[in-house]
Amino acid sequence: MDGLPINVSSLGYLMMFVVLPATIGVTIGSLFIYTLAYFAGKPFLKKYGKYVGVSWQSVEETEAKFASKQADSLTLFALRAVPIVPSVVISALSGIMRISILKYIICTFLGTFIRATILGIVGWQAGSLYKIYAEQIDLAENAIIIGLIVIFLAYIGYRIFKKKI
Repeated sequence: MDGLPINVSSLGYLMMFVVLPATIGVTIGSLFIYTLAYFAGKPFLKKYGKYVGVSWQSVEETEAKFASKQADSLTLFALRAVPIVPSVVISALSGIMRISILKYIICTFLGTFIRATILGIVGWQAGSLYKIYAEQIDLAENAIIIGLIVIFLAYIGYRIFKKKI
């Protein structure tokens, strides 16, 4: 299978045994972070939003702008489809923004289907080299997540320190 051209038979195999299970797994697994952010996001922002620089009111205003258009669905779909964007961040923001669960599941499933298809085809074509690419993508995602957490914590620390002065 390594490095072979994709024909109808191998594409079917790829869809059944790689893309579909990955898509279902990410969709179901992301619901934990989404639900946590959905229910804990509002209390967290009301209590600590001043340190983060984001108020619950600003989240509601942004939510209202997105709710009146299909921009949130397209944005969620596009972010899920891009392999380098960390899924955890997308799930958390979707929960905080209180995107409807049905819209979230549909956009996550479809976007992740595209993402898994891209990564599956790259893996099929690259064969054993895919393992190296997958590890690099995973490292990049982890670095982005760690970087965002460090920036977030530094910003909160700065806000707390600034408030005490």
